[in-house]
Amino acid sequence: MTLGVAALAVMIPTTTAHAGPNCNGIYLDNPTDGNVRAFDAKDCYGGMIAEDTDNDVNWDEGGDVYNANDRAGSVMNNGFPDTYDIVAFYEHSHYNGGYACLTRGEKYADDLDQSTDVYTNGVRINNTISSHRWVSSCHWLVT
Repeated sequence: MTLGVAALAVMIPTTTAHAGPNCNGIYLDNPTDGNVRAFDAKDCYGGMIAEDTDNDVNWDEGGDVYNANDRAGSVMNNGFPDTYDIVAFYEHSHYNGGYACLTRGEKYADDLDQSTDVYTNGVRINNTISSHRWVSSCHWLVT
């Protein structure tokens, strides 16, 4: 079942994204280039596995995001101001399963293997992202 954007307005965790030095450098080099990025390891190391300006329903198919399914250890939001401010990451392809969002203000989450980094359904985010899309609002944030 696909979640609509309006359904993303639910609960708010109380912590914020992490502050890794490598992620910070990559973010500062590309602050508003319009991309969501995902990396194979924490602190944006291990190779960039996703760099995409649009939505992607399946991180395991061809296109801008390919062979990235269930691999992300850190994520970044370099979206355009006022257009792509929030990216929602989903546990399963086609925007199914739990979700969690990253705002432009948070910039990046450098270690998704934290006990607080869970989707709305309680599943840990680390190495479980399978799709993403840009949304206009969301209150369940990657911490």
